[in-house]
Order: sequence, then structure tokens, then C-alpha cells
Amino acid sequence: MTAAQEEAEKLQQQVQEDFATLRSFLDSEEKVLMEWIDTEKQHALEELERLKAECLQRTKHLSLLVGPFKAVLQTTDLSDVLKVLNISSDGPCETVNGPIVRFEAEKFCGPLQYKVWKRMFQIIQTVPEAYTFDHSTAHPHLEISTNRRSVIPRREALPVDYSNGRFDGCLCVLGAEAISMGKHYWEVTVNKKTKWDLGVAYSSVTRHGNIIYRPSRGIWCLTLRDGYRYEVCDEHDIQLEVQHKPSRIGIYVDYEGGLVSFFNAEMMQILHVFRTRFTDQLLPLYSPCSMEEAVPGDQRLTIFKLNV
Repeated sequence: MTAAQEEAEKLQQQVQEDFATLRSFLDSEEKVLMEWIDTEKQHALEELERLKAECLQRTKHLSLLVGPFKAVLQTTDLSDVLKVLNISSDGPCETVNGPIVRFEAEKFCGPLQYKVWKRMFQIIQTVPEAYTFDHSTAHPHLEISTNRRSVIPRREALPVDYSNGRFDGCLCVLGAEAISMGKHYWEVTVNKKTKWDLGVAYSSVTRHGNIIYRPSRGIWCLTLRDGYRYEVCDEHDIQLEVQHKPSRIGIYVDYEGGLVSFFNAEMMQILHVFRTRFTDQLLPLYSPCSMEEAVPGDQRLTIFKLNV
């Protein structure tokens, strides 16, 4: 009971701190934007006030010319007309065609929430990381894209060098970025594939022959078969009830905390959590499984990259 209470209180404190950080960021963004709007407003009002005073001065001058103009209209003496015209040219009665002064609200238009959301990534500690595949570990029937973020199964083996680090039994490939500390999160686009394997494994995991996905063998994995059977590869397989088939899977690793979590990345709905204690560095593990002749569409797995 004491341990449960302490764990709950620790989680509550973490949640409060995380939301406090977000609120502080949003409050700061709002304050800066409001101050900017106020500065622009004051500048526009001051300029309009100046123009107003200028207009009043010109109106006053023009009103002084009304009388003489009315009088000269009643005479035919050309010298009187010229005299009035000379008087009118002495003052600021010309027409001004300067730019219209207004509050330029369009400076602040656009997708405000989206712009703030992009800047928010400066303070978020765990965001989707753009991991890559280690092509030297890929099974010969797996083709890695040029940018090393997509893997697709092939019917024919590729002309690759067979090395100790390459899988030769299971159609797997490891990630290139090792995890030995900290918290990490990445997402894998699975589209409408009917089978795949995703997870993490110790870097020392065997690469030869058939691989058994078990935590006791240094592998923490989630699989899909037949398009609907989601299974957690624990010491005894656990079948999950997944109501909304995800097209992207999120994988979260807290190395010090000993957690491996899988998410429906579209809804951020948790699918399963492994709890353990890591004793070696980890590598992401991927398998698009074999080419499915009867399944139309793209059969690749792609590591999602968040562009911000």
C-alpha cells in the first residue's frame, strides 16, 4: 500500500510539473503576443492622432479662405482673383495623398495555434525521434530506402554481404541508434499492413536462425497477424483487444524506469506496457514480415519523422 501510494504521488507530481511547464510556456507566448499587439496599436493610434491634428490645422486654414473666395466670385477684377489665389497658396491647403494609416491586423493572422504548437517543441522533452534503419543488420529479403527510414520486403534476396550482424532467419532489421539512457519515443507508419513486428531488443541479440520474441531473450515486441490479431510477446503471448486499427504505432522507452510502451500513435491510446530492468543497451527492432502477394498496397514500414 505504501509503495502504491508513493508511486501514485510521484506520478501526480510529474503530471503537475509537466502541465505547469506547458502552461508557463503558453502564458509567456500570450504575454509576448499581447504586448506586440499593444505596441502596434499604440503606434497606429499615435500616427492617426498626428494626422488628425494636421487635418484640423488645414481645415482651419481653408475656413479662413472661404470669405475671400465668396467675395471674389462677385467681381470681374482679375487682380482681385489673383490676390486671393496668392493668399491661398501661402498655407497648407494642398491635397495630401499619403498612405492610409491603420492597424495592420494581418500581421497577426494565420494559424496562431499551429505556430505556437511548433514553438512548443522547444520545451517538450520527449518528441517523435527520426530514427533510421541499420542496413547492415537487415535480412537479405529486406530493402532499406536511401534515407534509411523505410523498409520493404522483397521476394528475391538482395546481393548483400552476409555478416555476423545480419539477420538470416527472421525478416528483421535493427535501428541504427542505440538507447542506453533517458526517455525516447518514435513512431512507425504501418499503413494497412496485415502483419508486422515492432519493438526493442538488446544490441547483443542473436541474429541467426529463428528468433523467439521474449523479454527473457532480450526482446520486447508487439506483433500483428492476419490484420487483426495484435499480440504482446511476453513470456506467454498476450492477445490484445484493439478496437481501432492504428496506421501508426508509437514506441516509448524509459531506460532508467524500465518501461517499453506501445501506443496507437494516431489517438495516443496505450496498447501495452512492459516493465523490466534493462542491463544492456537497446536497439529498435522492426520486421515488415514477408511479402504478401494477396495484399494490395504499400507493404513497407516507415519511421515517422515529425517536421517542425
